[in-house]
Amino acid sequence: MTPERYQRISEILEQLDSAPEAARAHLLDRLTESDPELRSDVEHYLAEEGSDTFIVGAIGEQAASLGEASAAASRQQRFGRYQLVRLIGHGGMGAVHEAVRVDDFHKKVALKIIKQGLDSDFIRTRFVQERQLLASLEHPYIARLLDGGETDDGSPYLVLEFVDGQTITQYCEKLDRTARLRLFLKVCEAVEFAHRKLVVHRDLKPANILVTTEGEPKLLDFGIAKLLDSGASQTQTAFAALTPDYASPEQVRGEPVTTASDVYSLGVILYQLLTGRKPYTIDTATALEMDRVICVQPPAAPGLGDELDHILLMALRKEPERRYAGVQRLADDIACYLDHRPVSAKPDTIGYRAQKFLRRNWWQIAAVAAVILSLGVGLGFSVVEQRRANRRFNQVRQLANRFLFDFHDEIVNMPGSVKARGMVVSTALEYLNSLAADAAEDPGLQWEMAVAYSKVGAAQGAPGAPSLRQFREAMASYEKALALGRPLADQKLLSIKQLQVFVNVLCDAEGIRRGLRQYPEAVQLGQEAERRSAGLPANARRRALNELAITFGYMGNLLGSANSFEKMVPIARETAKVDPSLDSKMGLASTLLNLGNAYNNLTRFEQALVPAEEALAIYRQLSAENPGKVRFFRRIFNASVILGQIEGASDRPSLGRTDKAVARFKEALAVVNALMAADPNDGASRSNAGLINDKIAYALAEVSPEEAIAHAALASKQLDAVSSGETEFRAESRIYGADANRKLRRFGQAGALLQEAERILKKRGNETEGDLVLAWARLEAARGNRDSAAHRFEQAIAVFEALLKKTPTPANAWAVARALDLASTAVPASARARRQRILDIWTDQNRQYPGTPYIENQVRQARKNIF
Repeated sequence: MTPERYQRISEILEQLDSAPEAARAHLLDRLTESDPELRSDVEHYLAEEGSDTFIVGAIGEQAASLGEASAAASRQQRFGRYQLVRLIGHGGMGAVHEAVRVDDFHKKVALKIIKQGLDSDFIRTRFVQERQLLASLEHPYIARLLDGGETDDGSPYLVLEFVDGQTITQYCEKLDRTARLRLFLKVCEAVEFAHRKLVVHRDLKPANILVTTEGEPKLLDFGIAKLLDSGASQTQTAFAALTPDYASPEQVRGEPVTTASDVYSLGVILYQLLTGRKPYTIDTATALEMDRVICVQPPAAPGLGDELDHILLMALRKEPERRYAGVQRLADDIACYLDHRPVSAKPDTIGYRAQKFLRRNWWQIAAVAAVILSLGVGLGFSVVEQRRANRRFNQVRQLANRFLFDFHDEIVNMPGSVKARGMVVSTALEYLNSLAADAAEDPGLQWEMAVAYSKVGAAQGAPGAPSLRQFREAMASYEKALALGRPLADQKLLSIKQLQVFVNVLCDAEGIRRGLRQYPEAVQLGQEAERRSAGLPANARRRALNELAITFGYMGNLLGSANSFEKMVPIARETAKVDPSLDSKMGLASTLLNLGNAYNNLTRFEQALVPAEEALAIYRQLSAENPGKVRFFRRIFNASVILGQIEGASDRPSLGRTDKAVARFKEALAVVNALMAADPNDGASRSNAGLINDKIAYALAEVSPEEAIAHAALASKQLDAVSSGETEFRAESRIYGADANRKLRRFGQAGALLQEAERILKKRGNETEGDLVLAWARLEAARGNRDSAAHRFEQAIAVFEALLKKTPTPANAWAVARALDLASTAVPASARARRQRILDIWTDQNRQYPGTPYIENQVRQARKNIF
């Protein structure tokens, strides 16, 4: 994986981090629209960060080694009528596998096997108890128990309904607030049902609540549930198993657990669904820290600004007796909120009840008001003709705005709403167009029409967002929006907030132009957005500069891209100074790393090291302040890779410091190795390990071929295990291994590896194909097959020349010059013509990027080689 790709992934993750939770899915669609493999990489990282809860206590200590359960299960692939397919997860007491019933039914199921070493009489009894519990919980929103039995060694297992879905937090990202609350009411229904069966779940968390593709929740894992029946002999808890982020204060302190504990956990989940964050943060899993945060520290104010604040805070009260008396009471309050009726969590006052009455009955009150108004109008009929016309004008305008700003914005994030959105905004435009004659005299109406056209454009073809994919029609709508909005902006008739909206419209239009490959027009829009963002809040300024940097990057305008990132740095520094929050510091580090990478692309290597080193220092500091957070490991890895590329990458221009480059790459490798050790099922880290082993192999191919071969072989193994989709990278690991074998004159092994690379790669027409042909040419030259070598060299040169013609960057110039130089050395015929071409290439680069020491040195060296 190239450092540019690492950086692009990092940029997307930064934007997702800072976006509202409900908007992240659409933002991810937009940012990865043209690159499905990029989306897959980002989703790997998001999955890696998704499980930020942990288990403590005796079961938690055992669960840390649950890899053994998978190993044990792999030795017994058949369990009664069920055949294991794959490991899909594990909990405190057992590993969970996807399995299939192998008789006539062929039904897919989830099979949970108790971990070896936990099969004491006590644990077995609890596991059997779980089986009995689940058998009694027949409910549409609870995963059903289908079967059970024992393994060959006597360990019990359960066969459960297989639930194919997302966690509730992931699923709710695409829902509005009302839809989230209605889904949560179904979860409450399931928990209340379990409580009526005298069962407390005790480990409610998003990972245990999946939502199917039909939008129905399924409650999982009653493995640590407690029977409320006081007569049951096995309700005593020998150890505490809990997830601190969602555990109640009484669970943390080891006090009796009741239905109030599930109310508390549901309160935490609802808080997270509505605010996008948790009510508190637990930095360490020590008993003292958990007691302080969960049992003493009040939860952060939700900040929703209505009755939901009171509902959440009542569910999260520290004392069980002060919470809702049961899950049904919590559900009743949510239902009251949705129906605009008073909720029990809010103090009951006359004003509050009157407010709710008005909200519930506004149509009837409006009708009465309309009757009174019509009477008044009738009495003054002789003098109200003009007023009637004005009133009709305002009614049409209000109706259009109701469509645009109420109804449209309510459905914009609903799945499958694209066509409806198009109809809504088109209808609104019909109303507004009927008023168009008056728009020129009414700046407010003109702005409303500009916003309307931008919403039409978004429904037709917003970049990367759900749309009708009508990009040219979308561009036409955006142009109408800009034509209406520009005069208002030029005459300073827009508020700061409206001007921010207008800058976003410019950036959206720029993205569409970019998608249509209309780069000059995209640059004009980007430069206008940058100009108009001057003096606006930092987020508007940063978006304008970032979009422009992306556009310049697509055009191969490295200077323009670097210039935009240079302008972003002081904004990011000032933001971090005024608001020294984690997000601000992460934004500064990301901007610095972008700038370092931009300088690296320009071959300004010494200049590139400075911001990249500063970014790495910030990431390391944040990691030290937030131990154990995977997101910081990933950023440290990314920065280390880019610094290694600057120091001495072998597949692009660099400072040529191989030792320092390998040291940087090995620092990055140590990070992903640690992540893999912590989670052997972490596919993203295994992929990253393969990619960095690739880089080490190539860097060492000429100076330490034996070590290079070892790294290349490991890279191939890691990348093959992760995905067959990493096509270029899997081919590269063979190419780099072949180069090292060629250096050791192991021609047979080198040829076999290149044949493997050919089978993986096939013809792609990119730099990896050029690298493959070049590796063949060097191998043929080493074998003494001069004619074959000459033919291969010419093929490789043609591939790299085509890339240089398309994008005349220093990296592509280096690739052509390197191929020409190797060909001149291996096949002396026509060497002078090739060396003249090298001089021409670097002379052109020097004109394009004047004052660059690396390029100037290449020009001097090329002249020396000729004369």
